[in-house]
Amino acid sequence: ANKGAGCPECAKKKAKKLDLPGLAFFRGERCNMRKRAVYVGLMMLCSLMGSAAGANYFVAPDGDNGSKGTRSAPMSLRRANELLQGGDVAILLDGTYTQTPISPRRSGTKGKRIIYRSDNRHKAVFTEGGGAEKFRGAAAIVVSGRSYVTVDGIKAVSVKRWLIGAKSSRITLANCHFEKSAGWISCRFEDNGDGIRLTGNYFNEGTDLVSLDGGDGHLIEGNFFGDATH
Repeated sequence: ANKGAGCPECAKKKAKKLDLPGLAFFRGERCNMRKRAVYVGLMMLCSLMGSAAGANYFVAPDGDNGSKGTRSAPMSLRRANELLQGGDVAILLDGTYTQTPISPRRSGTKGKRIIYRSDNRHKAVFTEGGGAEKFRGAAAIVVSGRSYVTVDGIKAVSVKRWLIGAKSSRITLANCHFEKSAGWISCRFEDNGDGIRLTGNYFNEGTDLVSLDGGDGHLIEGNFFGDATH
């Protein structure tokens, strides 16, 4: 049964049979095809990432309406609200923000959210305390009628309301600090759509701290809820 198993001539014949014409070329071509497939996949991924990415704009309490929104020449929050489109990010520099709330003129889209993010967590402070002028829109964040908007890392203290969002959907509040609100229902989502997300926030000393009315698929996770009145 094992005749010829150790024969050098038999081994050479087996090797010769495996050395078929074009086999080496086929192996090399298959390797090249794999490389091309990986390359095409990476190009498609980069294309998708590029299409979802927008512009970054730096915003400051004393920013100028005519500025381009760089770190050295930040724009005003009012200008950012008018300008932001899906995929854009407003980076809120440290300071005290009064009068103008976070209130985007338009919605983001799926995969291209409009994002407001504090440059340093809780250092962008929205307030009406200490004689500061009241916010236009009666809240530090106004997202009524908007969708696919994220607010990350701001602080709102001593304001009438922290947020108003009527008929809104796919709104995310993350890592924010909300404290001291006198208006009825401090963070108010009313008659809203789906996908409201509240994650890692601090809510304290408000009136009925958070209200979610309507919609499905909401996520409330990792928040702190403190004192409240009704």
